[in-house]
Amino acid sequence: MIEESTAEEFEAQCPGEVCIQKCCAAGFHLFNTTCIPTQLQWEPTFYEGDDLFIGEVAHTVLYGKTNCEDGETFIFSERLGELDAPYVQTNGKLHVTGLNLTFEAHQCCLEYETYYNLKTQRNDIAEIAFCCFPYDKEAGIMAAVNNVLLTLSAICLFVMLAIYMLVPDLRNIHGKCLMSHAAALFVAFFLTVYNQFARIPLGDSCEALGMLLYYSFIAALFWLNVMSFDIWWTFAHLRTQPPSERSLRHRFIRHSLYAWGVPLVMTGLLAFFNYAPTSVIPDGTIVRPGIGERQCFLSTPEGELYYFYIPIFIVTGVNIIFFIATAWTLYKAEQNSRILQRKRTARDRLKVYVNLFIIMEVSWIAECLSTQIEPKQLWYFTDIINASQGTLIFLLFIVRSSTRRAIKNRFLELTKYGFNPSARKVRPAGRDDQNPPSSRTKTTGSGNSGASRSAQSDGIPMTDVQQGGAVKTGEANSDNSKATPCNPDKSTHDNPC
Repeated sequence: MIEESTAEEFEAQCPGEVCIQKCCAAGFHLFNTTCIPTQLQWEPTFYEGDDLFIGEVAHTVLYGKTNCEDGETFIFSERLGELDAPYVQTNGKLHVTGLNLTFEAHQCCLEYETYYNLKTQRNDIAEIAFCCFPYDKEAGIMAAVNNVLLTLSAICLFVMLAIYMLVPDLRNIHGKCLMSHAAALFVAFFLTVYNQFARIPLGDSCEALGMLLYYSFIAALFWLNVMSFDIWWTFAHLRTQPPSERSLRHRFIRHSLYAWGVPLVMTGLLAFFNYAPTSVIPDGTIVRPGIGERQCFLSTPEGELYYFYIPIFIVTGVNIIFFIATAWTLYKAEQNSRILQRKRTARDRLKVYVNLFIIMEVSWIAECLSTQIEPKQLWYFTDIINASQGTLIFLLFIVRSSTRRAIKNRFLELTKYGFNPSARKVRPAGRDDQNPPSSRTKTTGSGNSGASRSAQSDGIPMTDVQQGGAVKTGEANSDNSKATPCNPDKSTHDNPC
């Protein structure tokens, strides 16, 4: 492209006439946004609305593009989709009918572009327009606020993942599901922020970013679905024998295959529909996603609806069913003293996950509705909540008392033993070592394993069951010649049952 000009300079060169700006100099056209020599002779085609104008229009061709320092440049071309087709009007203005946009002549430049058409698998030529959008101060402020909140959310999710990695007591099956959800959401937020600041141009990198963004958001959605199922499963099986460690591992593997695998299949289908040539899928047969066309993510309203918003509504409906079933199970549960503590802990966890459900699902549904319902100012609050999801998840799961207690215990453990797991198994010799082995074995064996299995099966951090007074062991047992029964509800971190 040649020199940029201001609107005043454009008007000075073209007083009272129809003028059209050509992006490249005479004898050049575009190839991958670069001006190269050509034999093509470019002349603008004029329209009335989107109907071809038959006749002559007196006009002057200027060379260059408008300086867009106070705005943002957008690309319009029929190759990006029918909605993006630019039509030069007989008065020199440019109209994008599909998007209901109109630009003054000085805001746009037009050019022929040679590009590789993936559908026909050959080089094609299309007319392309570069138009300058005036800067919207209100939209700019909201974009800056969203970028700050997204960055903060990404940082909070990263810190949360680090905490869960360092504190083993948090990594029960529910904790691992939450970590997976947070990891997917962290990748999605990080890539969104990166794209905002890096301004990745359209091309292979942009398309790869769009695919990864899609996979990350859909994976976060399906992990929320897994957690909704898992909280229902916990309540539905409060009376049953806690599953073994092996059973819990297999359960998490099944969750992972579902929550990572289904989004992978969906992303594969998205790529197929996006890149399939017209010989395989004729135009008009399906709605193409438009990844990497006008933007890196889904580019058309129809693509967003069918490939993003409809899956969100379906999975949200399933999650609502799980939460209703959970509430009904809790309501019908009998007041059985044997499961009272487990029920209370599960109920507390349900409250936390209901809050998570509200944060995630309501914000995503609001995101879906905001594309259809005006004015946009109506959705500023939900946009802020949407961008703050990572921060709110951090506050929900890290600031709660049981998590803080687990972090504190882990910190004390690390300061005492470091990261050497074998050091924690060594106990200094003391009076307890003089007791008969059988007495201590009965006290510590069955009780601790049962409490541990119960806590792990219910997804309760070990700190949730490691509360209460100390259990009498050692010398007291020796004096009474009888082992004191182990009470899991009264075990502590320093004196586990």
